[in-house]
Amino acid sequence: MNPQRDAKARVLTSRSQPSLTAPGSFPLEKEVITMEHRTLSTIPVRTGLALLILVALLAGSLSPVAWAQEGKKGLAKSGRGKASQPESGGAASSKKGSASVEAPDVTLSKVIDPSRYVLGPGDRLIVTLWGEYSSVESVTVSADGKISLDTIGELKLVGLTLDQARALLKAAMVKYYRNVEGGISLAALRMFKVWVLGAVNAPGNYSATRDTRVSELVSLAGGVLPGGSRRSIQVKKDGSVRAVADLNAFLRRGNETENPFLQDGDAIFVPPLTGPLIRVFDLAAGAPGENEAKGVPPLPAAPMEYELEDHQRFSDLVFELGGLNPSWDPDSAYVARSLPGKEGVTKIKIDLEQLLIHHNVASDVVLQNGDQVFLGAQLRSPFLNGKGELIGIEKPYDRQQAK
Repeated sequence: MNPQRDAKARVLTSRSQPSLTAPGSFPLEKEVITMEHRTLSTIPVRTGLALLILVALLAGSLSPVAWAQEGKKGLAKSGRGKASQPESGGAASSKKGSASVEAPDVTLSKVIDPSRYVLGPGDRLIVTLWGEYSSVESVTVSADGKISLDTIGELKLVGLTLDQARALLKAAMVKYYRNVEGGISLAALRMFKVWVLGAVNAPGNYSATRDTRVSELVSLAGGVLPGGSRRSIQVKKDGSVRAVADLNAFLRRGNETENPFLQDGDAIFVPPLTGPLIRVFDLAAGAPGENEAKGVPPLPAAPMEYELEDHQRFSDLVFELGGLNPSWDPDSAYVARSLPGKEGVTKIKIDLEQLLIHHNVASDVVLQNGDQVFLGAQLRSPFLNGKGELIGIEKPYDRQQAK
């Protein structure tokens, strides 16, 4: 008997017989598969599995590269790259991190002295590293006086000058890097509050920086009241007087040492007038009169209450007022003084030319409490204006004629 012929006969017989499967199930004929059919149908399945395995392997091999590239991008954006090797392991990494640092917000009266400026909470700094490794970080001194750097760690800077902070940074870098330099620059000064109290128009709490002087906050507080002292303004700290400001010396002579800078924890107190006082009538400081061209002298300025120092002379007063004023009449200066036991006022004539030009000290009297100083103004000499018209006087001023 031929086995192949018998197998084919059995297949044909099964196809001609009715299906014995239950309703809804597959016919038995579809479960009969020859060897040839099985071989051909399984080849595409194996190929598909192989392709899937190959794609999975490729995806697994590429993912670390993509992760590394994303990591580099993240470091570049944050500007916080770390050296891969410390000092003990060799040279620092040459990777560069670039930070987007804000432009310095600095509006100062003069350049900050790094040897004198003391850092404190709120100061904004820019820390820069360069060399085989580079980075730029913008940090702010915290409330406990520290900064935190991704490259080095924490540094305590409170109470240190800017120069001392730079030295501390360099000492810390030696532990982690080779051939790397570093620096700290001041990007913005911290703000703090200062109380302005005493004889001012608007006492209160005002913002200041280490570049703010006493005169600026006194001005913000509305200025000194008429009964307040301008020469003995106290700057207090921790309950004691740290400095004394003399606004007369600063405003009239430009003496900056008499107008100190403010510090954290300072308070300004303007005391009332208590020392010896004089009154100064400076006629040359008045506003021009309507008929000055006709010889009418300028309107006199309001008398100025002036605080005397011990043994202050007339020449010292002129120096405090800014020096010799060309508009003063050298023959019209005098001191009015009330002498004990005498009625009326004694007039002490001052020769400004002899005193201030020829340095003749005979007229350099010592001023006393209650003196009144008069500085007369000389009338202007004739001159031609832009139209060629004669302006000024040609003869002494006659009050009756002016009427």
